[in-house]
Amino acid sequence: AFFTMNQALSTLGSSFISKRKRFRSRLCFVAQPADSPSAPAFQNLIRAAVKGGCTSLQLRGKNLSTKKFVEAAILAQQVLDEFPASTRVPLIINDRTDVALAVNADGVHVGQEDLSAPIVRRLLGPNKILGVTVSSPAQAKQALFDGADYLGTDAIFPTPTKPESNVLGLENFSRICASTSLPVLGIGGVNASNAVEVLKAGAHGLAVVSAIAAAPDPEAEAAVLDHIICRLTPYSDPNWSKRVAARWNALKLRKPMVQHLTNYVVMNSTANITLAAGARPIMSHETDLVPHAGSVLINIGTLDEEWISRYEAAAGAANAANVPLILDPVGAGATALRTNTVKNLLTKYKFACVKGNAGEMGVLASDEAARVRGVDSDFVPSSPAGIVTKVAKSYNTIAAMTGKIDYVSDGRQVVEIHNNSTILGDVTGTGCAASAVAAAMLASIPSHEEPLDAVVAGLACFALAAEKAEDRIFRSGRSEGSGGTASFWNAVVDELYHLSEDDILEGAQIRSQPILPV
Repeated sequence: AFFTMNQALSTLGSSFISKRKRFRSRLCFVAQPADSPSAPAFQNLIRAAVKGGCTSLQLRGKNLSTKKFVEAAILAQQVLDEFPASTRVPLIINDRTDVALAVNADGVHVGQEDLSAPIVRRLLGPNKILGVTVSSPAQAKQALFDGADYLGTDAIFPTPTKPESNVLGLENFSRICASTSLPVLGIGGVNASNAVEVLKAGAHGLAVVSAIAAAPDPEAEAAVLDHIICRLTPYSDPNWSKRVAARWNALKLRKPMVQHLTNYVVMNSTANITLAAGARPIMSHETDLVPHAGSVLINIGTLDEEWISRYEAAAGAANAANVPLILDPVGAGATALRTNTVKNLLTKYKFACVKGNAGEMGVLASDEAARVRGVDSDFVPSSPAGIVTKVAKSYNTIAAMTGKIDYVSDGRQVVEIHNNSTILGDVTGTGCAASAVAAAMLASIPSHEEPLDAVVAGLACFALAAEKAEDRIFRSGRSEGSGGTASFWNAVVDELYHLSEDDILEGAQIRSQPILPV
């Protein structure tokens, strides 16, 4: 027989149960047992794929009986158990929740026509992996609410392994990637010849079938794909995580005062997020307070001539007292008054950091395509790293641009922060809150230290807290009517308050790149 139940059950107890974390698989091999001529051949194929660099295994058995599917899953587990527990590849069962439960697999992947994601999440519990196939941004958002850990999509390219699947195309695939903070795996006709296109469209990783299964040397082909992914996708530099954790600990220990000159809309929420970060906020325009502050945050959300004079007075006092200044250029580009105010402040005074959204920073970089709608931006820059680098050099400051990916530059290097939650865009003032945490970090460093680490640490801790809040409110699977933007924002404050060194070391996704001379 192809699979023998008695043989397979002997090792069932060694199955790995994943601790619930963000699913960050680079390369998923989708194995189809029916394509293998024998059990040894099936296991050898999986073994080769994992040795080559696959970081997750999905088992697809649409035409297998329940008994055969269970047998195949257990044989796959036997192979995965051969590898060290610290790097063990998770086993995800396609469509069949019953099979996943029978073998204690690490997760399930379902499509839109399969058992619904909320039901699967309830059956699996909170700590298993749940993947969902989507074909639109609306389905991607719903999958987040339903408790998904990652997304697949309809086939990007035509593929013989799923001839019935709609062909999504790269443009539609890119829209899905941009709409969600969940990892999206590019699947469907993906191979080494088009992998770069798929990754540049926004894929977190790749899921492949025949690219590995039909290769003359599956291990070598997996290694080629893994090399392409590692070259083009973000995986955290542990040195940055350690630096951020050290900054976070110092902030909690020093509890510096941050003076906020900010807008009426966000005053309460930014005060609370500053407290949650471990600093002490004072919401005041008084220049007499400036020398006693660890940093001064100027947020131009509420703007008129009287406020502008107060910004200038505070900026001058901060420069005189050598107190770090941070500028949030809210709505720069929306009106001439806002744009001119921001450029005038940056020209006349020394700011440790300017932090804005893509549209605001694009305006400061003189990008003609930059667009700002009120205080929001729908501008998608062609070179985010180029924008922050130009702003940093033009104004001799740390330039930070927040979005799905945060970019920070001191003019010599660009740091990317890949923790995020797209739900932040549904809550008023979250960009202002990110500035507040960065200001708290700047307030905690000695005057002789470079401010780059502090800004990166502030934005990374805020983004990680938002990511954890999204996980808690949405990805655990909502009951009807529960879990919305109000719950999410409260959870962001809570998660930042409780953020630990271990959370940062395990969860921060940060990398940097030097700026090469032209």
